[in-house]
Amino acid sequence: MRKKIKLVLLLLKYNWKSLIGFELLYKLLGGAFVVPFIYRTSQWIMKMMGYHYLTLENLKHFLRNPLTIVAFVLVLTAVCLYLMFDASALLFLAAHSYEQEKVTVLQTTRFAWQNMKRVFQKGNKRIIREQMILFPYLSAGVIVNILGTVTLPNFIKNGLRASRNYLLILLVLLLLVGIWRLQYLFTFPYFTLEHCTSREAREKSQALSRKNKWKDGMVLVWVQLIFYASYFVLAAVGIIIVLGVAKIFSQLHILNYVYTSAVWGLLEAIMLIVAAVGTPIGYITISCLYYLHKEGNGEPVCHKDIDIQPVDAKSRRKVRMTEGLILIAALSGCTMLIYNSATEHMNPQVEYLRTIEVTAHRGASAFYPENTMSAFEGAIEFGADWIELDVQQSKDGKLFVMHDHSFYRTTGLREFSWNLTFDEIEQLDAGSFFSDAYAGEKIPGLEEVIQLAKENHVRLNIEIKPSANDKDIEKSVVDLVREMDFADSCVISSQMYGSLQKVKDYDPEISTLYVMSLAYGNINRLKAADGFSMEAGNATPSMVSRIHNAGKQIYVWTVNNRKTINRMIDLNVDNIITDRVALVQECIYDSKTNDVIRQYVKFLREL
Repeated sequence: MRKKIKLVLLLLKYNWKSLIGFELLYKLLGGAFVVPFIYRTSQWIMKMMGYHYLTLENLKHFLRNPLTIVAFVLVLTAVCLYLMFDASALLFLAAHSYEQEKVTVLQTTRFAWQNMKRVFQKGNKRIIREQMILFPYLSAGVIVNILGTVTLPNFIKNGLRASRNYLLILLVLLLLVGIWRLQYLFTFPYFTLEHCTSREAREKSQALSRKNKWKDGMVLVWVQLIFYASYFVLAAVGIIIVLGVAKIFSQLHILNYVYTSAVWGLLEAIMLIVAAVGTPIGYITISCLYYLHKEGNGEPVCHKDIDIQPVDAKSRRKVRMTEGLILIAALSGCTMLIYNSATEHMNPQVEYLRTIEVTAHRGASAFYPENTMSAFEGAIEFGADWIELDVQQSKDGKLFVMHDHSFYRTTGLREFSWNLTFDEIEQLDAGSFFSDAYAGEKIPGLEEVIQLAKENHVRLNIEIKPSANDKDIEKSVVDLVREMDFADSCVISSQMYGSLQKVKDYDPEISTLYVMSLAYGNINRLKAADGFSMEAGNATPSMVSRIHNAGKQIYVWTVNNRKTINRMIDLNVDNIITDRVALVQECIYDSKTNDVIRQYVKFLREL
């Protein structure tokens, strides 16, 4: 055991800088380019096959389509090749650490590239299938963590419950396959380090593992158990830190949202870290067993033609500059990936994978006077994805934000919107009705709100409130949105379908939303509506599926209690409009985690 630990430390320690440097660059590049590529490819396939949205109603047909099957195989192969490149580099680093020779990230990358070219030589392509079978076993701890910490859709849960016997048989078969595959554990090291063909590597692996197969299996099981446990240990440390910070800010309105989002973000980050180190640790373990067995059998350690191509002093600066540029590109790509994920620009059109967005109804109107800059700033603090607001037109044709046509409820003035100029409207007090603390709060113009939204990367649901006295209010809204380059970050909505038709006639590219108090009949015939906003009580499973299958989205309003929020989450609506953003965010985060994690967090909170 001492010898194994000593060898593992040697393989990890001797080229640790190059190991960390390569893995950091490679995983960042993977996140920056591979993930968006897979996402864009899947979206393209759906579009090619005529699917706007995947739901339970069309999922089976989609999966049975030959094009889907071909695409799935191609994506799976691409992921396998990505992991094989990583494995090639890791074996190279381990080999030179074993020989106690220093290598650079660039040399490691060059070797991995040359090794991957050998994969496609005649007679070697079988190695892809070999590794495709092995990788899930090397990531078993991570896979179990993912399955154990997220909430599966109800249709999957019900399917698993109804097929317990088949599931048990499947698990037994997977276990037997894993035991059988242990004899081929060293196929890729032989292929990579001794330049064996795929067949030769298999034969040599069988001979090397013949006496040690069961011991090797137990070592790999222990490694995966450590992976599984490490997630909960790291999560405990992070959650305790979050709890400590939360107590400091316990008086803030946004505490609940900050706490839940921080915990969920922390759990996701830890899962990514554990997954990222899975392949390196797995192949360092295989390398360790490879060298121990070779030494034990008296078999010579042969690193055939591993040319490290030393880098002279003149070239070091260029190498470091190249690595730095790659790192900057990778970090930039990952930043864009995180931004696109956070702003839902990479939200898959799959009913059970899509993240539900949250809209602050008239801003954070439960804590601030509605439709004011304070309410909109509060919504941003709460972490709303969208802000819903109401737009009207003043006597002089200016666009301002207010819900009622009368100023009386929010300002105390018995006058209508079309009878005052914008300068007169700006003099009104729209905050005192809510609280004396907001006395003097002004009615904002639409331009001011759009500027705030642009600066804080939040999107707007701009509801037009037309009246008989308006002068082309729809054209005015579209012109302002276009002028401020905000068209891709907003949706224009209205309870008047005629207003949406005017918007589309003027600019067909603008996204529209039809606000309905009653939903009956075939609403998909309303072509001027790109989506539908309806009272939550009218949302039914069949309604949601029909709208999704038509390639449109469904917003529900105004959802303020936990029971209704959870029902909307179960229905897989696209957007929840609420006065209580933090509560909705909390329910969405809870829906992503299963009871094990929720109880774990609760246990840590009560310590």
